[in-house]
Amino acid sequence: MRINAHTHIFNLASVFSSETLEILLRRVTEVDVPEVFKNDLQSLLEEALAKAGGYAEVESLVDAFVKKAALAERLKALDSGNSVALEFLGADEIAKAGALTLVEKLKKALSRDDAGRHNTIGDLLDFVLIGLKPGISAVTAHIMEQLDEDDFIVALMMDITSGGSSDADLFEGQIQETSEQVLRYPGRVLPFIAVNPLREGHRHIMERALLFRGFVGVKLYPSLGYDVDSPEMHAVYDFCHPRGIPILMHCTPGGFYAKEASRGNSEPRLWEPILKNYKGLKVCFGHFGGGENLCGAEIPPDSWTSQILSLMRDPDNTGVYADISFHTELMEGGDGQANYIGHLKELLKDPVTGSRILFGTDFWLVRTALSEANHWQFFEEALDDEDLFKQLTATNPCGFLGIGHAPGTGGENMRHYVQFIKDHRGAMNPVSAATWLKDELQAQGTDVNWTTTTPNARWNANNEAHVRLFWYLRDNQMGKKDRTAADFYTDAYFSVTRLQYWNKGFESSSIFYRKCGALAKGMDRYFRESKATYEENTTRAMAVEKLIAVLSNEGSVFVDLASLCDELYDFSTEGA
Repeated sequence: MRINAHTHIFNLASVFSSETLEILLRRVTEVDVPEVFKNDLQSLLEEALAKAGGYAEVESLVDAFVKKAALAERLKALDSGNSVALEFLGADEIAKAGALTLVEKLKKALSRDDAGRHNTIGDLLDFVLIGLKPGISAVTAHIMEQLDEDDFIVALMMDITSGGSSDADLFEGQIQETSEQVLRYPGRVLPFIAVNPLREGHRHIMERALLFRGFVGVKLYPSLGYDVDSPEMHAVYDFCHPRGIPILMHCTPGGFYAKEASRGNSEPRLWEPILKNYKGLKVCFGHFGGGENLCGAEIPPDSWTSQILSLMRDPDNTGVYADISFHTELMEGGDGQANYIGHLKELLKDPVTGSRILFGTDFWLVRTALSEANHWQFFEEALDDEDLFKQLTATNPCGFLGIGHAPGTGGENMRHYVQFIKDHRGAMNPVSAATWLKDELQAQGTDVNWTTTTPNARWNANNEAHVRLFWYLRDNQMGKKDRTAADFYTDAYFSVTRLQYWNKGFESSSIFYRKCGALAKGMDRYFRESKATYEENTTRAMAVEKLIAVLSNEGSVFVDLASLCDELYDFSTEGA
């Protein structure tokens, strides 16, 4: 069991509204993006977020952006002093190729001398490909497929609001889809609800999420424009402190911010009076104040990292933690890496700080060419100490999160989490459940079949829409091996990415969406030939469009399509 204590599974469209788009654009253009790409990137994000929901159009924009980046002339213009040996496909083949194909070819085309630029370009394109995925389920699927089956993640929400209620539905949508991932990956996705006191009803939203929607902690981002030592925030601490609910706060001078002056709202020293009033409050300072502070021979005494260490070493502050997410500076090697690993080992061996440092990557916002899996591998190899790596990635995160050493010994937040899954076990994917959760529910005497889905409203053999959907995809889209082993209840969470039409990213978006359209029309025709009629106010064009949206989302599984079919079609037998 390994834990990534700092990840994000939202997509850009679930967080940013037209009112807050400026914050996103400022963030992505302030980092080390080649000047030649900045205007293109800004235009892409503006257009893509304006078309949120029209994902075929969004992915067409992404394709165009990547293909523009895949021109040798554009890359050579970045630095005329370095040679870049590029042998791209011909114009016709580029038109047919998908974004993933072109990104991989672009990366391979760069020589070793261009490694620094390689990282920047690769990061930029990965940022675009992940951030503009069609939904939270697609982003979650992307990270989970890179992890071992018992690894799990802390999924940190974001609430970037300008106040008022104009973005209330957007935020609720982010909460709902994040909560759904808890049931899609039970015991493996542990979400933190974002709290921003600028949002109306923020405390009620927080309490409901923590008690009834599967959330286990609170995420703060003060540089978005609020004070951590305010009456509104004290109300948050009043709720979290007695319940042992962990808080994770963004803690570097960089990142997203509302105004230049609000960057300092995340400074660790501001927590001194708060922690005196709330002794033992669990708070993790995300990014440890900045990885660059660990790359020198000494940790700068005036750095945010030093401030965090001072808070940790106060005997009353037993709940102060830090994570090492977005720490990529050491990956350049040399003295910086040696110094960083030396400091990290020393801190992990220290009797006070050793249990307070957590592993995290900051997926997907981290700007590194490493994949999630390679990020884990880098730190495991750099530490070169199995016990310290386990401490960093398992023991310490469990302590922060309140995960017990045995069933029934976890914190109150984890008891609510387990209860949420227990109450909704008919809608969960049992096959993907973590071992610790299975042990927890078994100890409670909860009867769960972990190998197959049980009949429920979303997937039931007595519902003709569900059965017809399964038959059609089994007979027309499953590969031979999957078709031979196909079973209705076992395949409830069968991913669309395993079906024969799926080649997204490896062919142009126009080709992929034509295939999705053909499949959607075939399904619609089959349903109508099976005597289904459209539900009231549903037309054939609407049905096909909605089917395409689900079929093109890599996070979609059979139960998602079944729910949509219930919405679109009226069969003669839809009883549970």
